[in-house]
Amino acid sequence: MMPLKTFKTLASSGIEIPDDSPLGCLLQHWNAGNFGQELSKRKLIDFCNNVWPLYEPDGMQWPRNGTLNPDIITPLMHFLQSNEKWDEIPYLDLFYYLKDKPEWQKECGIMVLKTLKVNCEGCKGWQKEKECSVRFSEPEEDVSLLVAPSAPPIEERDSGESMPGVEREGREAKVETTDIPRTPLSERTRRGRWEVERKKKEESAHLMVPLREAVGPQGERVIVKVPFSPNDLLIWKQSAGAYREDPERTARVVKMVIKTQNPDWNDLQVLLDTIMDSTEKEMVFKAMTEKAREMIRLRLVDGTVNDLVPREDPEWDPNSTSGSRRLKAYQELLTEGIRNGIPKTLNWTKLYSVRQEKNESPSTFLERLKETARRYTNLEVEGESGKLQLALIFMGQSQEDIRKKLQKLEGEDTRNLDKLLEVAWKVYNNREKETARKQQATMLAALQQVAGNNM
Repeated sequence: MMPLKTFKTLASSGIEIPDDSPLGCLLQHWNAGNFGQELSKRKLIDFCNNVWPLYEPDGMQWPRNGTLNPDIITPLMHFLQSNEKWDEIPYLDLFYYLKDKPEWQKECGIMVLKTLKVNCEGCKGWQKEKECSVRFSEPEEDVSLLVAPSAPPIEERDSGESMPGVEREGREAKVETTDIPRTPLSERTRRGRWEVERKKKEESAHLMVPLREAVGPQGERVIVKVPFSPNDLLIWKQSAGAYREDPERTARVVKMVIKTQNPDWNDLQVLLDTIMDSTEKEMVFKAMTEKAREMIRLRLVDGTVNDLVPREDPEWDPNSTSGSRRLKAYQELLTEGIRNGIPKTLNWTKLYSVRQEKNESPSTFLERLKETARRYTNLEVEGESGKLQLALIFMGQSQEDIRKKLQKLEGEDTRNLDKLLEVAWKVYNNREKETARKQQATMLAALQQVAGNNM
């Protein structure tokens, strides 16, 4: 257990976020989850503690600092979808992600009760299975189907050994099942399906579902597939928007799906067919091919273009090191191909015309600047030079009260985007206090004038 600490939100000055809350846990693991490339901490805090509690979909109020209760998360997800709040959906999805991250929950001290149907110690003596509540803090954990959102890192896998195959329902393949007992979990492993299909050399439809890591009955790591739901695909399609209009937005959505679902080659084709048309898909493949040729020319990778960008299912084995690496490289090429598939027309005027609106938060304004820069310029917004240029634009195009405060900064602070954002938030949060103070001063002056006239 890591030492208890709290996060202070700039969006709600003076309000602390406990690290043993779902929101605090996500903030602690922000870098570990690599969320910062697509999402903003301040937006997450603002949505979680200021926006979502106001919605109350189906009478379920969102609690401050978040929840892992699917009975609250799911109605809110449906509400966001039906009201076309696509920018908020990826942030809510983080709470689903955390729900399937028990190791993070343990580190943060979130005590989550998981109800499992098991024959545990507390059930002995009963004539039938009972539901036993298992607490993460208890010494005995029976979590034979503990699914995490992604496959294990390559270095943690066994590169030389493969998992014994298992029979799939409706097939008579003879495979070894000595080491792993026949369980519902073992029958769903990707390795089992892959071995059976390879040995039988049968042509069959692949399950269009993402890879996920699970812990088997004996504590071993296994790879399973959990189906995409039609609702998932619909949400991703709507979140991605029109590809030709905003390739960067589409790329961010695909990257988030890859990060949280770890889809294989077939899954990615289903995703592409969902979010873009055939012409757009060919444009993406063309960009991927050009990038692959460049990587081969620079000797950054081995193999041919077809090895890196296969047009037919390569049947990479996710349980082998080489197969997993091939899939990872393909996922990265795909994200890059989506980002560069549509030729970008440079228009710096668009960036310099973005002004902060009166009631717009500093974080939202900065995100608009970044989004415009990605879409209309060749500025690397996450690079040092890009941050420096954004800092100058942020300072010059903020609201007047914020701009005056920022212009009082000196030295390195004037070029530090994080510092500028911090100061901007303080001004933004103090607006109401300043307005109230001025109103009180005006009323006091008026009363004093009336009193003076009556003397």
